[in-house]
Amino acid sequence: MKNVELLHKQGYDKILYLYDALTFGGQQKLLGYKQGLKKYKLPEDSQLFHRIPKTTEAAMQKTTELLQSKIEFSAAIAAEDLLAVGIQKATIKAGLNIPVIGFNNSILAKCTTPELTSVDNRLDILCPKAVNKLIDILAGKKVPQKTIISPKIIERESFKLLHK
Repeated sequence: MKNVELLHKQGYDKILYLYDALTFGGQQKLLGYKQGLKKYKLPEDSQLFHRIPKTTEAAMQKTTELLQSKIEFSAAIAAEDLLAVGIQKATIKAGLNIPVIGFNNSILAKCTTPELTSVDNRLDILCPKAVNKLIDILAGKKVPQKTIISPKIIERESFKLLHK
């Protein structure tokens, strides 16, 4: 929802969302996208969210299809950096300069030109906490049932260049 908020605050109202899986995490990302649209009274256009295979090529192909079909979008979010790279490549090839946000803050985010804005899941914090909880459980200690580690958006060129 935070990525929709970030885009909305900058005036983007037609936000494409591409995702690859409906795992628990994938469902949460899709839910966050839809809740963000609802919260900011943006249209939930079924033409603007699509499940595709987890490849850069699939993201490029779907983005190109949408552009050729004259389906308008002013920004894009992808459930994985890999998909965001495909969106970015297709929009740049079409001569468009739109903000693109990926997820996972992978090395791919830094290898693109412009560098990709991405949501960091904070694995550097999450993994040690999970291991420590498991150790505590195995030692018979009580542990909280739920721990929330908030992700953060790492703004890079794919977003910043548009707002200087």
